[in-house]
Amino acid sequence: GGLLIGIVVYQRRARRKRADHNRKAIELGEAVELSVDKQGWFGSHGIILGLVIVAGSLLLGGGSMLCWCFTANAMLDNSRAKYQPVRITEMTMTTHSFLFREYTIEYEMPGRDDDQKLMSTPEHMDQFETDIGLAVIREGSFGWPWVENILPVALDDIVDENGDPPNEAQNREEDN
Repeated sequence: GGLLIGIVVYQRRARRKRADHNRKAIELGEAVELSVDKQGWFGSHGIILGLVIVAGSLLLGGGSMLCWCFTANAMLDNSRAKYQPVRITEMTMTTHSFLFREYTIEYEMPGRDDDQKLMSTPEHMDQFETDIGLAVIREGSFGWPWVENILPVALDDIVDENGDPPNEAQNREEDN
């Protein structure tokens, strides 16, 4: 917005200077600087360019504000964490321009059809023995829930030494 205002003010000032210069040149009988038929803020194509700049400014400003709102939602959040089991579908490392690496964990939450993604580190990804994890979900200071982390679930928590679920041995003893 500030850049747009600056450009418009500069263009108006330049037009005013040119008009003053031409008035003085006509009085003195000197050469006059011809002006192109000006429409809008930026010359003959100014209406289209002006609309593009205004629309782009609004979109860029709105996108930036949305990002700041998401950041404030997480940074100002002091709610208690809730845990929800998730299934890890994929762990990927993407290299950009042969220089930057991005590590992501893709996971499915029960009751949702789409895969979610969480930025991660190689050390965090190495902790996963199974494709099951616990999502740490916070409420958010604006009421927008967000996933803070995914905790790995140890293989011992899922099966005992016989390969049975942990409570299966107790269930067999209770049945006898």
